[in-house]
Amino acid sequence: MSVDSMIRKAQGLAKAGDIKGAVALLRQVLTKSPGNKAALRGLAVLARARAGKAPPGGRPAAPARAPARRPANGAGPQPAAKVLRGLETLLKRPDPSAAIAEARRLSFLFPASAPVFNMLGLALTKAGRFDDALPAFDRYATLHPKSPAPRINKANVLLAAQRFEAAAEAAAEARALDPKLARAARLEGFALSKAGRHDTAEAAFRAAIRLDPGAPQGHLGLGHVLSATQRNDAALAAYRAALACDPVNAEAANNVGAMLVSLGRLDEAVEILGPAIERHPGNRMLRSNMAKALHDLGRPDEARRHIDAAQE
Repeated sequence: MSVDSMIRKAQGLAKAGDIKGAVALLRQVLTKSPGNKAALRGLAVLARARAGKAPPGGRPAAPARAPARRPANGAGPQPAAKVLRGLETLLKRPDPSAAIAEARRLSFLFPASAPVFNMLGLALTKAGRFDDALPAFDRYATLHPKSPAPRINKANVLLAAQRFEAAAEAAAEARALDPKLARAARLEGFALSKAGRHDTAEAAFRAAIRLDPGAPQGHLGLGHVLSATQRNDAALAAYRAALACDPVNAEAANNVGAMLVSLGRLDEAVEILGPAIERHPGNRMLRSNMAKALHDLGRPDEARRHIDAAQE
């Protein structure tokens, strides 16, 4: 049976009052022709009918036992909470294939469900399918035009895809929607830094620090920009601020140690790197910087032990 014939038969079943049969047939259409607009419109009409609303030209149907949940803005039928929880469970699996398949199926049935498109984008991102994830997050943004969340997710995907300018634009859109969102400012800073736009990256990181001074990531990002522009003393201060925010942060300790080594302050570097290595004995970067400091201090045997440990 052709797709058009199946749609006509579903319309006939709906007019005869066989809503369940019509829904089943339209779902078969979507299996054969994903995204078929006529089938999607038909499912939306039937969902309203199941909820006790009259379809165009028909009489109100009896209230369904479990009507489709609708959002406050009336955007369209929504999947039940149980269905979304099931999709979340699939998304937690190491292999995202099942989550992608289920999210795609639900996206055809519930084209106005923001959570479905968000999880579809996350599943595709997890699979490394960045180009496929972007339209899902764009749809999420269309459904939630005032939310920064889809723009942040999109910026993260674009960063992973090394499309740094586009990532910065997405993060800037998120900041425009919520100027107090430090996470968006940090994300814009990292994207701009990767794009080599250090002046604007520095401004974004400083804004993030003003909004959330206790988060080490903003100080680390600022330190990277200052280091890249040869302002090493200022970079050291930024890295120390990150370490003060999180004294057990391996990245912060490593950056403080590496900067002290580059400035020739070797004893100070050893004092910072030693305790960090005790907390993170498997961290190769900490070991490498410690080896460099010890070598330059004329302690080659100790340096060699750290080199050997870093290569294990």
